[in-house]
Amino acid sequence: MKERQREYEVVYLLRPDVTDEQVSSIRERLENAIDDAGGHQLKFEDWGARDLAYEIRDESSGRQFEQARYQYLRYLAPAEGSKVAEDELKFIEETLKYLTVKLDDDLIPDERLAEPIEQSQGERIPYES
Repeated sequence: MKERQREYEVVYLLRPDVTDEQVSSIRERLENAIDDAGGHQLKFEDWGARDLAYEIRDESSGRQFEQARYQYLRYLAPAEGSKVAEDELKFIEETLKYLTVKLDDDLIPDERLAEPIEQSQGERIPYES
């Protein structure tokens, strides 16, 4: 019997002054952490800089931010690796906030990887500034 995994999505906010190189490095760190946990990345999106509803104080620098750079990552991971992205994000200095949501339980990775990425996602509401 094949090992079952869960599907997660994480949205994380980075400081608005991060460079593209830093974003690439952070993405690579997350991908490596997911791979090391036995998971699979399904999708990554850079949603760009957006205004925040309220100011967020950066714990590492003490600065207040009115904008953040939004990133989206969807992945599969074993149940014991459920917090793999969060565990990595909490040690990345440029991270302001993050939220992980479990989308599905008890998936066979090969079957899920064969499906289109958007198949299990509902209607997407576009962002308007």
